[in-house]
Amino acid sequence: MVDAPLHSSDKDVADLPLEVREALRAVWEGRTGDSVESQTLELKEDPAQHMEKKKADAKIVEILVDESVCLANGEGGEKHLVVGISDKKSGAEAFSGCQRDIPWLRHRIFDRTRPHLTVDAYSFYFHEVRLVWIRIPEALALYTRTDGAAKRRVGKRCEVLNEEQRREISWRRKNPDRTASPANIVLGDLDPLALEAARINLSRKNPAYEPPQTTLALLGELGLLTADGRPTYAAQLLFSPGEASDIRVQHFHRSFPGGTPTVQCFNDPIILAVEKVKNLIRDKSSAEVARVEFPDGQELAIPEFPHDAVDEIVTNAFVHRDWELQGPIIVEQSPSSLRVISPGPLPEGVNIDRLLSTRSVPRNPLLMAGMRALGLVEQQSRGFDRIWLSLLNSGRRPPQTNSDQLDFTVNMAAGKPDTGFIQAIAEVEKLFGERISGSVYSMLILRHLFDNQLVTKKTAAKLIQAEPYAVQETCDWLEELGIIRDVRGTGWALSEAVARVYGPYTGIPAEQAVDNLDQWIVEKLKAGESVKAGDVANKFGVSRKQVTEVLVGLRSRGLAQIDPEGPQRGRGTRWVRA
Repeated sequence: MVDAPLHSSDKDVADLPLEVREALRAVWEGRTGDSVESQTLELKEDPAQHMEKKKADAKIVEILVDESVCLANGEGGEKHLVVGISDKKSGAEAFSGCQRDIPWLRHRIFDRTRPHLTVDAYSFYFHEVRLVWIRIPEALALYTRTDGAAKRRVGKRCEVLNEEQRREISWRRKNPDRTASPANIVLGDLDPLALEAARINLSRKNPAYEPPQTTLALLGELGLLTADGRPTYAAQLLFSPGEASDIRVQHFHRSFPGGTPTVQCFNDPIILAVEKVKNLIRDKSSAEVARVEFPDGQELAIPEFPHDAVDEIVTNAFVHRDWELQGPIIVEQSPSSLRVISPGPLPEGVNIDRLLSTRSVPRNPLLMAGMRALGLVEQQSRGFDRIWLSLLNSGRRPPQTNSDQLDFTVNMAAGKPDTGFIQAIAEVEKLFGERISGSVYSMLILRHLFDNQLVTKKTAAKLIQAEPYAVQETCDWLEELGIIRDVRGTGWALSEAVARVYGPYTGIPAEQAVDNLDQWIVEKLKAGESVKAGDVANKFGVSRKQVTEVLVGLRSRGLAQIDPEGPQRGRGTRWVRA
C-alpha cells in the first residue's frame, strides 16, 4: 500500500454531498459517529490507527469490501462511506484520519467483489484531518464478495441475504422501476381534478376512511414519494397530464373493418385517462349483440366486448407499458375486434405461452401499487386470467397475444357469441352445484370439450398454459365432481351426465361420446388390423392430432408402431401392432 502525500486532496468539503457534510459537522460538534449514520451513510475508522501496518492493510480491505457490498445491496440511490472517523467517539477525538492511497482502495474493492463494483473515491481535509470519501453509485445488480457472501443495508445494519432475497434483488435490479425515480415536477404541477378523483376512489374503497386533504399527505399515503419526500414518476403519471406533445393514448375507431378511422387522443393523468378510454370503448360498441335465455326464464345480454375484459386490457396497458419508451398506447376498435398495443415487450421472465400461469411480474411496481391502492387494479387477479374468463363466459375464444421487442399486443374478437356454450355451462353449474365459470383452467378444458370429444394431457397443458401437475390437479377436481372422466390415461372426455347436457348444443348424442379410445385402437391392432389417425378421428369425432397423440402414447407402451412397409409420416401413415 502506498501512503498518500500528506497535503494532497481531491475534493474540498464544499464539494461533498449535503448528507456527508452535515454528518461531519454533527460529529465535530459532539455527536457520535454511529448516531449520524443512515441507510445511505457509513463512517469507519482506519485500523492503521491501532494495528500494525500489514494487518491493518488486510483489515481495511475486509472492512471496505463488506461495507461496500452491504451498502450497494441496500435500498436507495447512491451511498457514501467515509473512512477516517470513529463511529464510537465524538468531537475532534473522532477524527483519526486516513492516509490511504485512493487508487489502491478502489482496486481492492473492485477486485474482491462480484460482479466487479466500481466506486468513486476521493480524499479531502476536514479541520486539517485527511479523510477518504467513497461514493457507491446506485446499484444495477446484486453484489457479493468473491467468496459469494452478501449482505444488504437495512437502516444502519448489515443483514445477511438468504437465497430468496438474493433472487428478488437480482431480478429487480435487472428490471429497474422507472416509476419509483424522482419526478421533475413540484406538487403544484399535479392536476387538482386528478387528486380529487384519488380521494373519491379511496373513499369508495372504505367509506369510513377520511382521505388526506393535503397533496403531500395524499402522496405519502399512497407511497408515491421518494425517501426525501419528492413526488415520484408514478405520482407524475397518475396525477399530472403529459406534455403537450406527449400523447399517452390514441384511440382509432372504424365503423366497419378497413374503414377510415376517427381518432381521439388522450393526454390526461392516468387516473382520469383510464376511465375515459374505457368509457369511449363502451360508447363505441354495442351493449347487446346477443341474448341468452335460460330455462328458468332469466335472460343475459351479451355486449360486443365483455366489460371485465375491456377493463383489464386497458388497465394492463397503462400499468405494464414501458414508460421509458416514447409513443402512445394504441387502441384500435371496430365492430369485429378490439386491439390494444402497449409500448414495450413483456417483462423479462414472462413467456407469451405462459401468461395464465407465470407469476405476475409488473414492469412498474410503484405505479402498480399506487393503482391498486386507488382501486384501479384488481387486488388478486393476475389480469390475464380475468380477460380469458370474461371472454369464455361470454361465449368467445381467448384473445390473441403477441410480443416483440417494441410492443405487446392483445387482440380480442367480438365474433358471434356462442350462446349454446353459455347455456350448457349454466346447466352444468346447476347440475353439479359448483361455479365452474369462476375457474379459468376449468373453463378452458370445458370449452375444448364443447368442440372436441377428447382432451389429451398435452393439449390440456397447452390450453391452460401450465405445467403437468396443474393440468392433473384441475382435471382431477373436475373428475371428482363427475364433470369429466379419465380415458385410460390418454386424456379426458365428458362424463355421461355432461355429455347429455352438451348434446343438444353440440349435436353429438351422449351415446356417441368417446369411450376408451385407446382400448378400441388396441383391440383393432390385436385383431391384426391397421388403423389410420384420420379414420379414427372421423369415427370418434376428435381431431387427427389428438388421435396421433394417443397412438404415440401406445407406442411408448409397446402396443403400437408405424407400419414399416408403409409411409412413415403424413396422412397415409398406418399403425399396426408392435
